[in-house]
Amino acid sequence: MTSHCHEAIAKLAKEMANEVFEMWLYNNDFYEASAGVDRDAWVERTWPDYVEAARETMAQLLGTNQINEEQKALIYDVLLKDNILKIGRANARRKGMH
Repeated sequence: MTSHCHEAIAKLAKEMANEVFEMWLYNNDFYEASAGVDRDAWVERTWPDYVEAARETMAQLLGTNQINEEQKALIYDVLLKDNILKIGRANARRKGMH
């Protein structure tokens, strides 16, 4: 699948998608409907939907004291590099791809 995002953002987006799936499992209606749903396949299919949320989460961390300055510098670098890839994401969305 075309990601057009920095690998650190893709990793966080996949973690977010996995967490959503996990939360849905605790919803009885979804639990019953999800019988036979392959979690890995679902995460792989849906993680691009969480790319912007992953970017926002990283950006928000820059304004907190939850992480140290070295971690902030790494996140800042990731977000800067990912900005270049946003063009690819926009083009992929226009073409109906993720």
